[in-house]
Amino acid sequence: MVMRALPAFRFATCSRYVGRWLVTVVISMLSGCLGPAAIRGTRLHYNQAYERTADQELLLNIVRMRYADSPVFIDLPAITSQFEAASNGISGTNDISSGFGYLSGNFHMRDAPTLSYAPRSGREYAKTLITPLKAETLINTSPGGNTRNLFLAAVDSINGIRNAPLATSPNGCVMEDNQTYRFVVDLIMNLQARGAIELRVANEEQFVKGEVPPNSVTPQFLFDSLEKNYVVQVAGNSVRIAKANAVLAVVVIPEEIDSPEMRNLCEILQLTPGLKAYRVVSQEHDPVALNTPDSAASAGTELLPTPKPVRGIGDAEPTPGRSSRRGDTISLNMRSLYQVMAFLSKGVVVPPLHTKRGIAQTCCTPEGHQDDWIRLTKGLFQVRVQKFRPWHAEVAVPYRDHWFYLAPDDIQSRSVLAHLHLALEHQAADAKTAAPVLTLPIR
Repeated sequence: MVMRALPAFRFATCSRYVGRWLVTVVISMLSGCLGPAAIRGTRLHYNQAYERTADQELLLNIVRMRYADSPVFIDLPAITSQFEAASNGISGTNDISSGFGYLSGNFHMRDAPTLSYAPRSGREYAKTLITPLKAETLINTSPGGNTRNLFLAAVDSINGIRNAPLATSPNGCVMEDNQTYRFVVDLIMNLQARGAIELRVANEEQFVKGEVPPNSVTPQFLFDSLEKNYVVQVAGNSVRIAKANAVLAVVVIPEEIDSPEMRNLCEILQLTPGLKAYRVVSQEHDPVALNTPDSAASAGTELLPTPKPVRGIGDAEPTPGRSSRRGDTISLNMRSLYQVMAFLSKGVVVPPLHTKRGIAQTCCTPEGHQDDWIRLTKGLFQVRVQKFRPWHAEVAVPYRDHWFYLAPDDIQSRSVLAHLHLALEHQAADAKTAAPVLTLPIR
């Protein structure tokens, strides 16, 4: 890539030797300024190009999933630029009668970048996409950040209130209503916006062993317990071993514990009202009693052990197994990034021609009536489409002879795209892929 090619230059000098000396000085000055000038002229351009193409790649994969195609990501781990400055064709003449001479030549500056592409593939890449997110992801949202995007896109259900889980499949065809779930999310957002509730990390102690004989508590025993982050609790002749666990909790300020909105939220989510805090867990950590004593006895099988719930967050009595009343626990069924992208793809507007030809999946209500996926992601994420390139759109990609794009004034959709990009990078932060690297020098 040629950055700049200066035209032939001519200098009028009092001497041929002075002229050549002057050209040498000029070229040296230009070469010394080339490095800083190259940074000023290229760094922001690379930054803007990288950011825009990353958004375009993510948008393209969401559009692909609307058509039940596979998402593909190609990383750009390295950009190496080499800047060159050269001059040629310098020649001079000398007019003895006038005492003046002329020098002419060409001066070139060139930027030769080398781009290294690494396609994401293999086990780590698959793990990044299909591993469910954790409820603790909420705490990574900065104070005052928009957790609404995470609740609407990355959570399948809250204490059994469903967020259209059938829409997380690229080839899903049954439309589910998520209005109740949206009402719960709006209720949580309103409480959070006015400071009634906030997310905090709480510490709990969970007993990991039964009572230990007092005579077994030796200095070595205490040292081993400390090394494993265990806590030894001594009460009279009773010695118990506990482990401190960090858990996510929704803390309610005292003035809002009995507010109508808080009681409404507790009623919908089947929480015990009046508590000062509620535990937030991923659903896979929520203990489930698979059998009851009666059914196990009749079947002649042994009961599966049910883990004991941890106490102390909301000062509520623990509820064994799963019941209609969840007490002090808010259980989130989190989605994987693949499911998040599939859900967001329902916000892609499909051209009527593609629907008519059956290229894209259509959906129906449980009663069999044809419906539109768009209302599932309304107010969250929407991708528009048109036949020709929308020059006014910042993020637009071509696909199947059409252009899919985000409207320039759709800040919400761009925000969701940014959150999804950060989530992908966070999930793949510790992944080490052995994918081949394709290096393309640009000349």
